[in-house]
Amino acid sequence: MAAFSFFSFYSSLFAISMVIFIQFNTKQREPYMDEIFHVPQAQKYCDYKFDEWDPKITTLPGLYFISFACLRALAFALGHELDVVCTTFFLRMINVLFFMGNVLLLRQILVKLHCDKNQPHKGEKPTGDESLTTKCSVTALVLAIFPVLYFFTFLYYTDSSSIFFVLLQYYLGLHENHFTAAVTGAASIVIRQTNVIWVVFTAGVTALRTLQQNVKKTDSSSLVTELKEYAMAFLKNVFMVFKCLWAYGLVVVGFVVFVVMNGGIVVGDKTQHQACLNFPQLCYLLVFTLAFSSSLLVFPEDIVSYLKIVKSTIKRPLYILALLLVAIIMVLAIYKFTYIHEYLLADNRHYPFYIWRKVYAKHWLVKYAMVPLYMFAAFCIHRQLSVKQHRLWLVMFYICVAIVTVPQKLIEFRYFIIPYILYRLHIPLASYTRLVLECVLYTAVNAATFYLFLKKPFHWAHNPKEVQRFMW
Repeated sequence: MAAFSFFSFYSSLFAISMVIFIQFNTKQREPYMDEIFHVPQAQKYCDYKFDEWDPKITTLPGLYFISFACLRALAFALGHELDVVCTTFFLRMINVLFFMGNVLLLRQILVKLHCDKNQPHKGEKPTGDESLTTKCSVTALVLAIFPVLYFFTFLYYTDSSSIFFVLLQYYLGLHENHFTAAVTGAASIVIRQTNVIWVVFTAGVTALRTLQQNVKKTDSSSLVTELKEYAMAFLKNVFMVFKCLWAYGLVVVGFVVFVVMNGGIVVGDKTQHQACLNFPQLCYLLVFTLAFSSSLLVFPEDIVSYLKIVKSTIKRPLYILALLLVAIIMVLAIYKFTYIHEYLLADNRHYPFYIWRKVYAKHWLVKYAMVPLYMFAAFCIHRQLSVKQHRLWLVMFYICVAIVTVPQKLIEFRYFIIPYILYRLHIPLASYTRLVLECVLYTAVNAATFYLFLKKPFHWAHNPKEVQRFMW
Protein backbone atom coordinates (compact mmCIF):
# COMPACT_ATOMS: atom_id res chain seq x y z
CA MET A 1 0.00 0.00 0.00
CA ALA A 2 2.83 2.41 0.89
CA ALA A 3 4.67 1.70 -2.37
CA PHE A 4 1.45 2.18 -4.36
CA SER A 5 0.78 5.52 -2.66
CA PHE A 6 4.32 6.71 -3.28
CA PHE A 7 4.23 5.89 -6.97
CA SER A 8 0.80 7.49 -7.29
CA PHE A 9 2.12 10.74 -5.86
CA TYR A 10 5.35 10.27 -7.84
CA SER A 11 3.33 10.07 -11.07
CA SER A 12 1.32 13.12 -10.04
CA LEU A 13 4.51 15.06 -9.34
CA PHE A 14 5.78 14.15 -12.81
CA ALA A 15 2.52 15.31 -14.38
CA ILE A 16 2.60 18.63 -12.49
CA SER A 17 6.26 19.11 -13.39
CA MET A 18 5.49 18.53 -17.07
CA VAL A 19 2.78 21.22 -16.96
CA ILE A 20 5.30 23.67 -15.46
CA PHE A 21 7.90 22.52 -17.98
CA ILE A 22 5.54 23.30 -20.87
CA GLN A 23 4.90 26.75 -19.40
CA PHE A 24 8.62 27.45 -19.19
CA ASN A 25 9.14 26.44 -22.80
CA THR A 26 6.12 28.40 -23.98
CA LYS A 27 7.12 31.62 -22.27
CA GLN A 28 10.89 31.30 -22.73
CA ARG A 29 11.64 29.31 -25.87
CA GLU A 30 15.14 30.64 -26.34
CA PRO A 31 18.09 29.89 -24.02
CA TYR A 32 18.11 32.16 -20.98
CA MET A 33 20.85 33.24 -18.57
CA ASP A 34 23.54 30.53 -18.33
CA GLU A 35 21.67 28.52 -20.96
CA ILE A 36 23.14 30.81 -23.60
CA PHE A 37 26.44 29.01 -22.90
CA HIS A 38 25.19 25.49 -22.12
CA VAL A 39 22.71 25.02 -24.97
CA PRO A 40 25.04 26.03 -27.85
CA GLN A 41 27.84 23.91 -26.37
CA ALA A 42 25.57 20.86 -26.18
CA GLN A 43 24.46 21.51 -29.74
CA LYS A 44 28.09 21.56 -30.86
CA TYR A 45 28.44 18.09 -29.37
CA CYS A 46 25.26 17.03 -31.16
CA ASP A 47 26.97 18.23 -34.35
CA TYR A 48 29.98 16.03 -33.41
CA LYS A 49 32.18 19.09 -32.87
CA PHE A 50 33.78 17.75 -29.70
CA ASP A 51 36.92 19.85 -30.16
CA GLU A 52 35.06 23.19 -29.94
CA TRP A 53 34.65 24.77 -26.50
CA ASP A 54 33.17 28.02 -25.20
CA PRO A 55 35.80 29.60 -22.89
CA LYS A 56 33.02 31.24 -20.84
CA ILE A 57 31.88 27.84 -19.50
CA THR A 58 33.39 27.05 -16.09
CA THR A 59 32.34 23.40 -15.66
CA LEU A 60 33.56 20.21 -17.33
CA PRO A 61 31.50 18.78 -20.24
CA GLY A 62 29.81 15.90 -18.39
CA LEU A 63 26.26 17.16 -18.94
CA TYR A 64 26.91 17.70 -22.65
CA PHE A 65 28.15 14.13 -23.13
CA ILE A 66 25.11 12.79 -21.26
CA SER A 67 22.82 14.98 -23.37
CA PHE A 68 24.52 13.79 -26.54
CA ALA A 69 24.01 10.14 -25.55
CA CYS A 70 20.36 10.61 -24.54
CA LEU A 71 19.39 12.61 -27.61
CA ARG A 72 21.33 10.26 -29.88
CA ALA A 73 19.15 7.43 -28.57
CA LEU A 74 15.99 9.58 -28.96
CA ALA A 75 16.89 10.52 -32.53
CA PHE A 76 17.46 6.86 -33.38
CA ALA A 77 14.12 5.86 -31.84
CA LEU A 78 12.24 8.58 -33.73
CA GLY A 79 14.14 8.06 -36.97
CA HIS A 80 15.40 11.66 -37.04
CA GLU A 81 18.79 13.26 -37.40
CA LEU A 82 20.43 14.23 -34.11
CA ASP A 83 20.30 17.99 -34.77
CA VAL A 84 16.50 17.80 -35.13
CA VAL A 85 16.01 16.73 -31.49
CA CYS A 86 19.00 18.61 -30.04
CA THR A 87 16.89 21.65 -29.21
CA THR A 88 16.48 23.76 -26.11
CA PHE A 89 13.21 21.93 -25.37
CA PHE A 90 14.69 18.43 -25.36
CA LEU A 91 17.89 19.52 -23.62
CA ARG A 92 15.78 20.96 -20.79
CA MET A 93 13.70 17.79 -20.77
CA ILE A 94 16.80 15.82 -19.77
CA ASN A 95 16.85 17.71 -16.47
CA VAL A 96 13.23 16.76 -15.80
CA LEU A 97 14.27 13.12 -16.14
CA PHE A 98 17.17 13.70 -13.75
CA PHE A 99 14.71 15.34 -11.35
CA MET A 100 12.48 12.26 -11.33
CA GLY A 101 15.55 10.14 -10.67
CA ASN A 102 16.43 12.43 -7.77
CA VAL A 103 13.03 11.81 -6.17
CA LEU A 104 13.63 8.05 -6.21
CA LEU A 105 17.16 8.44 -4.85
CA LEU A 106 15.99 10.71 -2.04
CA ARG A 107 13.44 8.09 -1.00
CA GLN A 108 15.90 5.21 -1.14
CA ILE A 109 18.56 7.08 0.83
CA LEU A 110 16.02 8.08 3.48
CA VAL A 111 14.84 4.47 3.79
CA LYS A 112 18.43 3.27 4.11
CA LEU A 113 19.35 5.89 6.72
CA HIS A 114 16.21 5.70 8.86
CA CYS A 115 14.72 2.23 8.35
CA ASP A 116 17.69 -0.08 7.87
CA LYS A 117 18.38 -2.03 11.06
CA ASN A 118 21.92 -2.74 9.88
CA GLN A 119 22.72 0.94 9.44
CA PRO A 120 24.64 2.44 12.41
CA HIS A 121 22.44 4.91 14.29
CA LYS A 122 22.86 7.19 17.24
CA GLY A 123 19.96 7.59 19.61
CA GLU A 124 16.70 6.28 18.15
CA LYS A 125 16.46 2.72 16.87
CA PRO A 126 15.12 2.17 13.35
CA THR A 127 12.00 0.03 13.36
CA GLY A 128 11.90 -0.82 9.67
CA ASP A 129 8.09 -0.91 9.74
CA GLU A 130 5.80 0.24 6.95
CA SER A 131 4.77 3.48 8.67
CA LEU A 132 8.38 4.66 8.85
CA THR A 133 8.92 3.76 5.19
CA THR A 134 5.81 5.75 4.30
CA LYS A 135 7.18 8.75 6.16
CA CYS A 136 10.43 8.42 4.20
CA SER A 137 8.41 8.44 0.99
CA VAL A 138 6.49 11.56 2.00
CA THR A 139 9.71 13.29 3.07
CA ALA A 140 11.31 12.50 -0.31
CA LEU A 141 8.34 13.93 -2.22
CA VAL A 142 8.43 17.12 -0.15
CA LEU A 143 12.20 17.49 -0.39
CA ALA A 144 12.00 16.99 -4.17
CA ILE A 145 10.23 20.35 -4.55
CA PHE A 146 12.86 22.21 -2.51
CA PRO A 147 12.53 25.57 -4.30
CA VAL A 148 16.09 26.25 -5.50
CA LEU A 149 16.51 22.72 -6.83
CA TYR A 150 13.02 22.48 -8.32
CA PHE A 151 13.28 25.75 -10.25
CA PHE A 152 16.41 24.69 -12.13
CA THR A 153 14.72 21.44 -13.12
CA PHE A 154 13.08 23.39 -15.94
CA LEU A 155 16.19 25.02 -17.39
CA TYR A 156 19.28 23.50 -18.97
CA TYR A 157 21.58 23.98 -15.99
CA THR A 158 23.93 21.46 -14.37
CA ASP A 159 22.17 21.33 -10.99
CA SER A 160 19.74 18.44 -11.54
CA SER A 161 22.34 16.15 -13.11
CA SER A 162 25.01 17.12 -10.58
CA ILE A 163 22.76 16.32 -7.62
CA PHE A 164 21.59 13.09 -9.26
CA PHE A 165 25.12 11.71 -9.49
CA VAL A 166 26.06 12.93 -5.99
CA LEU A 167 22.99 11.23 -4.52
CA LEU A 168 23.55 8.09 -6.58
CA GLN A 169 27.16 7.94 -5.43
CA TYR A 170 26.13 8.34 -1.80
CA TYR A 171 23.38 5.73 -2.15
CA LEU A 172 25.79 3.21 -3.68
CA GLY A 173 28.31 3.94 -0.92
CA LEU A 174 25.69 3.27 1.75
CA HIS A 175 25.06 -0.10 0.08
CA GLU A 176 28.80 -0.93 0.08
CA ASN A 177 29.07 -0.78 -3.75
CA HIS A 178 32.19 1.31 -3.47
CA PHE A 179 33.77 0.81 -6.89
CA THR A 180 30.52 1.75 -8.63
CA ALA A 181 30.08 4.64 -6.19
CA ALA A 182 33.56 5.94 -7.04
CA VAL A 183 32.85 5.74 -10.79
CA THR A 184 29.59 7.60 -10.22
CA GLY A 185 31.48 10.16 -8.14
CA ALA A 186 33.89 10.67 -11.04
CA ALA A 187 30.89 11.30 -13.30
CA SER A 188 29.59 13.90 -10.82
CA ILE A 189 32.95 15.69 -10.96
CA VAL A 190 32.87 15.78 -14.76
CA ILE A 191 29.54 17.60 -14.42
CA ARG A 192 30.67 19.97 -11.64
CA GLN A 193 34.21 19.99 -10.25
CA THR A 194 33.32 20.86 -6.64
CA ASN A 195 31.58 17.49 -6.35
CA VAL A 196 35.00 16.02 -5.58
CA ILE A 197 34.31 17.15 -2.00
CA TRP A 198 31.27 14.85 -1.86
CA VAL A 199 33.39 11.98 -3.14
CA VAL A 200 35.70 12.61 -0.18
CA PHE A 201 32.67 12.88 2.11
CA THR A 202 31.29 9.55 0.91
CA ALA A 203 34.70 7.96 1.47
CA GLY A 204 34.84 9.45 4.96
CA VAL A 205 31.36 8.18 5.86
CA THR A 206 32.39 4.76 4.55
CA ALA A 207 35.52 4.79 6.71
CA LEU A 208 33.56 5.74 9.84
CA ARG A 209 30.96 3.07 9.18
CA THR A 210 33.66 0.46 8.52
CA LEU A 211 35.56 1.28 11.71
CA GLN A 212 32.56 1.80 13.96
CA GLN A 213 32.21 -1.87 14.79
CA ASN A 214 35.80 -1.85 16.08
CA VAL A 215 35.43 1.27 18.21
CA LYS A 216 34.17 1.38 21.78
CA LYS A 217 30.99 3.36 22.37
CA THR A 218 32.22 6.89 23.05
CA ASP A 219 29.06 9.00 23.20
CA SER A 220 29.97 10.27 26.66
CA SER A 221 33.63 10.91 25.88
CA SER A 222 35.23 13.95 24.29
CA LEU A 223 35.77 14.50 20.59
CA VAL A 224 39.52 14.09 21.06
CA THR A 225 39.02 10.73 22.75
CA GLU A 226 36.68 9.58 20.00
CA LEU A 227 39.18 10.68 17.36
CA LYS A 228 41.92 8.67 19.09
CA GLU A 229 39.66 5.62 19.22
CA TYR A 230 38.99 5.79 15.48
CA ALA A 231 42.67 6.42 14.72
CA MET A 232 43.63 3.30 16.67
CA ALA A 233 40.91 1.30 14.95
CA PHE A 234 42.18 2.52 11.58
CA LEU A 235 45.74 1.43 12.33
CA LYS A 236 44.50 -2.03 13.33
CA ASN A 237 42.24 -2.38 10.28
CA VAL A 238 44.12 -0.41 7.62
CA PHE A 239 43.80 -3.10 4.95
CA MET A 240 40.07 -3.47 5.52
CA VAL A 241 39.62 0.30 5.16
CA PHE A 242 41.88 0.40 2.09
CA LYS A 243 39.76 -2.29 0.47
CA CYS A 244 36.71 -0.01 0.80
CA LEU A 245 38.35 3.30 -0.09
CA TRP A 246 40.92 2.65 -2.82
CA ALA A 247 38.51 3.46 -5.66
CA TYR A 248 37.56 6.81 -4.08
CA GLY A 249 41.28 7.52 -3.66
CA LEU A 250 41.92 6.98 -7.38
CA VAL A 251 39.16 9.46 -8.23
CA VAL A 252 40.62 12.09 -5.90
CA VAL A 253 44.16 11.56 -7.24
CA GLY A 254 42.82 11.89 -10.80
CA PHE A 255 41.13 15.14 -9.83
CA VAL A 256 44.35 16.52 -8.32
CA VAL A 257 46.17 15.71 -11.57
CA PHE A 258 43.46 17.58 -13.49
CA VAL A 259 43.77 20.65 -11.23
CA VAL A 260 47.56 20.74 -11.67
CA MET A 261 47.34 20.38 -15.45
CA ASN A 262 44.46 22.87 -15.73
CA GLY A 263 46.05 25.42 -13.41
CA GLY A 264 42.97 25.52 -11.20
CA ILE A 265 39.54 24.02 -10.65
CA VAL A 266 37.61 26.29 -13.01
CA VAL A 267 37.76 25.40 -16.70
CA GLY A 268 36.89 28.78 -18.24
CA ASP A 269 36.09 32.40 -17.34
CA LYS A 270 38.65 32.26 -14.54
CA THR A 271 38.74 36.02 -13.98
CA GLN A 272 35.14 36.04 -12.71
CA HIS A 273 35.45 32.84 -10.69
CA GLN A 274 38.51 33.32 -8.54
CA ALA A 275 38.60 31.53 -5.21
CA CYS A 276 38.72 33.54 -1.98
CA LEU A 277 38.14 33.03 1.74
CA ASN A 278 34.57 34.23 1.92
CA PHE A 279 33.79 32.88 5.40
CA PRO A 280 30.47 34.77 5.67
CA GLN A 281 29.15 32.34 3.05
CA LEU A 282 28.73 29.91 5.94
CA CYS A 283 26.59 32.50 7.73
CA TYR A 284 24.39 32.96 4.67
CA LEU A 285 24.03 29.18 4.41
CA LEU A 286 22.97 28.98 8.07
CA VAL A 287 20.17 31.51 7.60
CA PHE A 288 19.20 29.91 4.29
CA THR A 289 18.90 26.51 6.00
CA LEU A 290 17.01 27.94 8.97
CA ALA A 291 14.52 29.65 6.66
CA PHE A 292 13.75 26.64 4.48
CA SER A 293 13.58 24.16 7.37
CA SER A 294 11.82 26.55 9.75
CA SER A 295 8.91 24.13 10.22
CA LEU A 296 11.44 21.59 11.52
CA LEU A 297 13.49 23.93 13.70
CA VAL A 298 11.31 26.72 15.12
CA PHE A 299 8.01 25.10 16.06
CA PRO A 300 6.61 26.54 19.36
CA GLU A 301 7.73 23.42 21.22
CA ASP A 302 11.24 23.92 19.78
CA ILE A 303 11.36 27.49 21.07
CA VAL A 304 10.38 26.29 24.55
CA SER A 305 13.14 23.69 24.41
CA TYR A 306 15.68 26.32 23.29
CA LEU A 307 14.70 28.65 26.13
CA LYS A 308 15.26 25.85 28.64
CA ILE A 309 18.73 25.28 27.21
CA VAL A 310 19.48 29.02 27.39
CA LYS A 311 18.34 29.07 31.02
CA SER A 312 20.70 26.21 31.90
CA THR A 313 23.53 27.81 29.90
CA ILE A 314 23.33 31.09 31.82
CA LYS A 315 24.26 29.18 34.96
CA ARG A 316 27.52 27.97 33.34
CA PRO A 317 30.11 30.77 32.94
CA LEU A 318 32.31 28.67 30.66
CA TYR A 319 29.45 28.24 28.19
CA ILE A 320 28.84 31.98 28.18
CA LEU A 321 32.53 32.62 27.48
CA ALA A 322 32.44 30.08 24.67
CA LEU A 323 29.42 31.80 23.10
CA LEU A 324 31.12 35.19 23.36
CA LEU A 325 34.22 33.74 21.71
CA VAL A 326 32.15 32.34 18.85
CA ALA A 327 30.41 35.71 18.41
CA ILE A 328 33.76 37.55 18.32
CA ILE A 329 35.13 35.10 15.74
CA MET A 330 32.04 35.63 13.58
CA VAL A 331 32.32 39.41 13.81
CA LEU A 332 36.00 39.29 12.85
CA ALA A 333 35.29 36.93 9.96
CA ILE A 334 32.56 39.25 8.68
CA TYR A 335 34.79 42.30 9.05
CA LYS A 336 37.83 40.80 7.37
CA PHE A 337 36.44 38.36 4.84
CA THR A 338 33.20 39.80 3.44
CA TYR A 339 33.43 39.91 -0.36
CA ILE A 340 30.91 41.56 -2.69
CA HIS A 341 30.98 40.20 -6.22
CA GLU A 342 30.19 42.69 -8.99
CA TYR A 343 27.44 40.37 -10.28
CA LEU A 344 25.67 40.63 -6.92
CA LEU A 345 25.40 44.41 -7.24
CA ALA A 346 24.66 44.56 -10.97
CA ASP A 347 22.20 41.73 -11.71
CA ASN A 348 18.64 42.43 -10.49
CA ARG A 349 17.28 39.13 -11.82
CA HIS A 350 18.09 37.14 -8.66
CA TYR A 351 16.99 36.91 -5.03
CA PRO A 352 20.48 37.67 -3.59
CA PHE A 353 20.48 41.08 -5.35
CA TYR A 354 17.37 42.18 -3.43
CA ILE A 355 18.34 40.53 -0.15
CA TRP A 356 21.67 42.33 -0.21
CA ARG A 357 20.15 45.63 -1.29
CA LYS A 358 17.15 45.58 1.09
CA VAL A 359 18.90 44.09 4.12
CA TYR A 360 22.71 44.09 4.17
CA ALA A 361 23.27 47.32 2.24
CA LYS A 362 20.85 49.36 4.36
CA HIS A 363 23.50 50.09 6.99
CA TRP A 364 27.04 48.90 7.61
CA LEU A 365 26.02 47.60 11.04
CA VAL A 366 23.40 45.19 9.65
CA LYS A 367 25.90 42.48 8.75
CA TYR A 368 27.15 42.48 12.35
CA ALA A 369 23.66 42.69 13.83
CA MET A 370 22.90 39.39 12.06
CA VAL A 371 25.45 37.49 14.19
CA PRO A 372 22.91 36.43 16.88
CA LEU A 373 20.68 35.04 14.13
CA TYR A 374 23.63 33.13 12.63
CA MET A 375 24.45 31.67 16.03
CA PHE A 376 20.84 30.68 16.64
CA ALA A 377 20.64 29.03 13.21
CA ALA A 378 23.91 27.16 13.83
CA PHE A 379 22.62 25.94 17.20
CA CYS A 380 19.30 24.71 15.74
CA ILE A 381 20.94 22.93 12.81
CA HIS A 382 23.64 21.30 14.92
CA ARG A 383 21.07 20.20 17.48
CA GLN A 384 19.00 18.46 14.81
CA LEU A 385 21.95 16.77 13.16
CA SER A 386 23.34 15.65 16.52
CA VAL A 387 20.27 13.55 17.23
CA LYS A 388 21.31 10.83 14.79
CA GLN A 389 24.88 11.61 13.72
CA HIS A 390 28.09 11.01 15.65
CA ARG A 391 30.59 13.76 16.37
CA LEU A 392 33.18 12.73 13.79
CA TRP A 393 30.47 12.54 11.13
CA LEU A 394 29.41 16.07 12.06
CA VAL A 395 32.98 17.39 11.97
CA MET A 396 33.55 15.81 8.57
CA PHE A 397 30.26 17.17 7.20
CA TYR A 398 30.94 20.69 8.46
CA ILE A 399 34.44 20.69 6.97
CA CYS A 400 33.14 19.51 3.59
CA VAL A 401 30.41 22.15 3.59
CA ALA A 402 32.96 24.84 4.43
CA ILE A 403 35.31 23.74 1.62
CA VAL A 404 32.46 23.83 -0.89
CA THR A 405 31.00 27.22 0.10
CA VAL A 406 33.77 29.41 1.54
CA PRO A 407 35.89 29.79 -1.65
CA GLN A 408 32.88 31.17 -3.58
CA LYS A 409 32.99 34.95 -3.91
CA LEU A 410 29.51 35.25 -5.40
CA ILE A 411 26.45 34.74 -3.17
CA GLU A 412 24.62 32.10 -5.20
CA PHE A 413 21.91 29.95 -3.59
CA ARG A 414 22.60 27.12 -6.04
CA TYR A 415 25.85 26.48 -4.13
CA PHE A 416 23.75 25.66 -1.06
CA ILE A 417 21.59 22.93 -2.64
CA ILE A 418 23.73 19.87 -1.89
CA PRO A 419 24.68 20.93 1.67
CA TYR A 420 21.00 21.57 2.39
CA ILE A 421 19.82 18.28 0.88
CA LEU A 422 22.42 16.27 2.81
CA TYR A 423 21.53 18.07 6.04
CA ARG A 424 17.85 17.37 5.42
CA LEU A 425 18.47 13.67 4.74
CA HIS A 426 20.40 13.12 7.97
CA ILE A 427 18.17 14.77 10.56
CA PRO A 428 15.39 12.78 12.27
CA LEU A 429 12.22 12.17 10.31
CA ALA A 430 9.72 14.94 10.97
CA SER A 431 6.09 14.55 11.99
CA TYR A 432 3.44 14.73 9.28
CA THR A 433 2.31 18.12 10.62
CA ARG A 434 5.79 19.55 10.12
CA LEU A 435 6.09 17.92 6.70
CA VAL A 436 2.81 19.50 5.60
CA LEU A 437 4.02 22.93 6.75
CA GLU A 438 7.33 22.37 4.97
CA CYS A 439 5.45 21.41 1.81
CA VAL A 440 3.27 24.53 2.08
CA LEU A 441 6.38 26.71 2.44
CA TYR A 442 8.11 25.11 -0.54
CA THR A 443 4.97 25.34 -2.67
CA ALA A 444 4.43 29.01 -1.81
CA VAL A 445 8.01 29.95 -2.64
CA ASN A 446 7.89 27.92 -5.86
CA ALA A 447 4.59 29.51 -6.89
CA ALA A 448 5.93 33.02 -6.28
CA THR A 449 9.17 32.36 -8.18
CA PHE A 450 7.42 30.66 -11.11
CA TYR A 451 4.90 33.51 -11.29
CA LEU A 452 7.62 36.16 -11.39
CA PHE A 453 9.64 34.25 -13.99
CA LEU A 454 6.70 33.44 -16.27
CA LYS A 455 4.34 36.38 -15.80
CA LYS A 456 6.51 39.35 -14.87
CA PRO A 457 9.22 39.80 -17.53
CA PHE A 458 10.93 43.18 -17.65
CA HIS A 459 13.48 45.13 -19.68
CA TRP A 460 16.72 46.86 -18.81
CA ALA A 461 16.98 50.51 -19.82
CA HIS A 462 20.31 49.95 -21.57
CA ASN A 463 18.98 46.87 -23.40
CA PRO A 464 15.26 47.46 -24.08
CA LYS A 465 14.92 44.76 -26.75
CA GLU A 466 15.95 41.79 -24.61
CA VAL A 467 13.43 40.31 -22.16
CA GLN A 468 14.69 39.74 -18.61
CA ARG A 469 13.12 37.32 -16.13
CA PHE A 470 13.42 37.00 -12.36
CA MET A 471 14.87 33.73 -11.06
CA TRP A 472 16.91 32.24 -8.24
